[in-house]
Amino acid sequence: MTRALLLWLSFVASLPATAVPGDECAHWLSPASQLRREIQDARHTGDSIAEEHAILALTAIEPANFRNWTSLGHFYFKQNKFEDSLKCFGRALVMEGPTARGLVDYAKSLRALGQLGDALRYLLQSLEKDPRDLVTLTMTAQLLIGFDQPKLALEYIEQVLTLAPDDKMAKLMRQNLINTIERQQKIY
Repeated sequence: MTRALLLWLSFVASLPATAVPGDECAHWLSPASQLRREIQDARHTGDSIAEEHAILALTAIEPANFRNWTSLGHFYFKQNKFEDSLKCFGRALVMEGPTARGLVDYAKSLRALGQLGDALRYLLQSLEKDPRDLVTLTMTAQLLIGFDQPKLALEYIEQVLTLAPDDKMAKLMRQNLINTIERQQKIY
């Protein structure tokens, strides 16, 4: 037998006879795996403090993992800590590159901070990468409405309805946009 196998067997022999997969064998997991398990448990129980501590610890031991920064960004976003979420999503974007989902996450934080022009710019970049994303199309239309661009917003809602013809919210938005455009035409 090789030395590594002998060491492994002696390790296994040293375990208590009651050891079964689960919490009793948590020491078999890497620190990162243990933290991921703690994050899941905290989410399941709704313990946001434990969740935050575990995500921060995971980010500290794996700082080059963009998924950890994205997870921390989502956590902060849910806590209405939009500046912190923006920083985390920004860091993830730098690490991973500008993916459609990463750009949308970043845009959501910008929108929450009231930086609507920048949010729109990132949403449009996301649509270049994934032009069929319903959430991004809808968010883009909503921002365009805020910029008093109902005709352009209507184009994005029409795209949503092409992809999801039964989307009730998009149908309602389309009708409201058509009414707005008609009112604007009557004024001029």
